[in-house]
Amino acid sequence: WADVVITALRDRAGKLVGFGKVTRDLTERTRADAERQALEREREARREAEELNEEVRNQAAHLEEQAVELEALNEEMRLANEELDERTREAEAANRAKSDFLANMSHELRTPLNAILGYVELLTMGIPDPATEAQKEQMERIRGSGEHLATLIDDILDLARIEAGRVAVEHAHASLPGVVDTAISLLTPEVEAHGLTLARHCDDGAGIEFIGDALRVRQIVANLLSNAVKFTHQGGRITVSCDTARGPGPSAHLRRPGPWVRVRVEDTGIGIAPEQRETIFQPFVQVETGRTRTHGGTGLGLSISRDLARLMRGDITVESEPDRGSCFTLWLPGVGPGAAGE
Repeated sequence: WADVVITALRDRAGKLVGFGKVTRDLTERTRADAERQALEREREARREAEELNEEVRNQAAHLEEQAVELEALNEEMRLANEELDERTREAEAANRAKSDFLANMSHELRTPLNAILGYVELLTMGIPDPATEAQKEQMERIRGSGEHLATLIDDILDLARIEAGRVAVEHAHASLPGVVDTAISLLTPEVEAHGLTLARHCDDGAGIEFIGDALRVRQIVANLLSNAVKFTHQGGRITVSCDTARGPGPSAHLRRPGPWVRVRVEDTGIGIAPEQRETIFQPFVQVETGRTRTHGGTGLGLSISRDLARLMRGDITVESEPDRGSCFTLWLPGVGPGAAGE
């Protein structure tokens, strides 16, 4: 029995030894697999890190290129701004020089012209010797041409003053119908000479008053009337009206809600094409151009009139159709609640 037991113990011991060996082999394989997997993971992490580093380097290089491009663009913009500033200064200097030239030339032309008109007036009065009727007629033509030239010189002088910011306008209360009547009286001989009919529609009893410069308003209305006479055929009609309005016209550039007063100068003349309705307010621009022009003038009247109106916080608008006439409206700040016609 003892031998049987010993044999059994030996068998079990052998099995245990074999199991231990299997266990050791398994443990070694597991450790090797773990080391291999760890190594693979390390290699994979190293590869990903290298790829990430490469991407970072590429991004850094790209950013550096962009920074260089941005710096070059900033330099171009700086140079462009410097050039623009220089050209702006040159343009301002040229504009000032032009305004000074126009002002000086206007004064220089005015001096001999006044002398010419003075001598013509003396000759017309028979000083030093009486003039014949034929001579008086010729001198009257000289006087008319001289006065026309004086008007053109005054327009150029006004333009130069406006562009130089040297025009001051009053902001006082004045009666609109009275100013309109004065302008009409100045143009009545011209209206009659052209065979036109002039109608006036102003409510004298309404007390229509404006805030502005009465002399400048008279100049504006006279300019508008002169244009109407110039571009209306014989037998045509000109209508001058003045009234009040709560709100400005849709095309008027006005900065306050009202009340407003307005002067309308409407004619049955040649009219204005749609594309010209804004350009006619630019200096030296006229409805007629080229060598076929039938009407004189410098093309400054409307430009000066709108500038003066806006200096008085008003404006000038126009409605017109070719061959059906035009209607120019002068808008001026009204006085109190009485200017509430619409």
